[in-house]
Amino acid sequence: PTTHQIFACDYSSSQIQVYDSNSFQFLSNFKTLEGPTRIVIDQKSFLYINCRGTILKYNTHGVLIFKLNTSTHIDLAAGLSIDKTNNNLFISDYGSDKITIYSEHGEYLNSISPNERLNFERSKIERPKNQRLNFKRELFLKGPDEVYVEGERGEVLVSDESEVAVKIWDVNRGEWKREIGRSGDERIQGLEVIRGGKLLVGGGGGRLRVWGMESGEWIGEWGDEEEEMEQVFGVVRDGEENLWVSDEGSRRIVKLKI
Repeated sequence: PTTHQIFACDYSSSQIQVYDSNSFQFLSNFKTLEGPTRIVIDQKSFLYINCRGTILKYNTHGVLIFKLNTSTHIDLAAGLSIDKTNNNLFISDYGSDKITIYSEHGEYLNSISPNERLNFERSKIERPKNQRLNFKRELFLKGPDEVYVEGERGEVLVSDESEVAVKIWDVNRGEWKREIGRSGDERIQGLEVIRGGKLLVGGGGGRLRVWGMESGEWIGEWGDEEEEMEQVFGVVRDGEENLWVSDEGSRRIVKLKI
């Protein structure tokens, strides 16, 4: 969004492929560690790349800046997102069901751990012996995959693989706010907020599903009308109100006008 370039993960060759976003011409590539799967660009045009759970920071010329030390705070890194209000990096931890936050300098800042919070609250409540205390299942997080930070609203959105839903927490207090996106069995791949924060877009199969951010209601689907997409893996919005969709099934990047 800040460079007029497309950076695409090439998992099989362990490279990042770079294209011009206007002409779609190939520009360059650079090697990474084995198996890059997720990539985000921050407000200062630095790249964060997830290579099988290892997070690397590069500049746009492919020069490695640092390797993020996640051994203490993350079990298995999955999705990546940048908070545009302060340039912090949010990482969904599939291994320990939480969201972990780092500064742009690689410093650990905080974690949103809803399951730990609920278990702590559960331990404080007095109840008769052998009586189980139940919380609503949407309050828990199990299998966090994609993550998206809506900094101006102070919200972090997480696709929960086990529930096939998007769950939303308060960034600062770590409190559960609401759930949207429960609309079928297909895993939600890629998250993006559009139309001034009014709509949420998430990939599923070969289509993009759309929900209202406030109501949580399913609105409809978008797709490539000329040639159907096969398997959406990532979704990114640029500054010109276009959506760039990674179609893993057909090994291509699709540009859609919002």
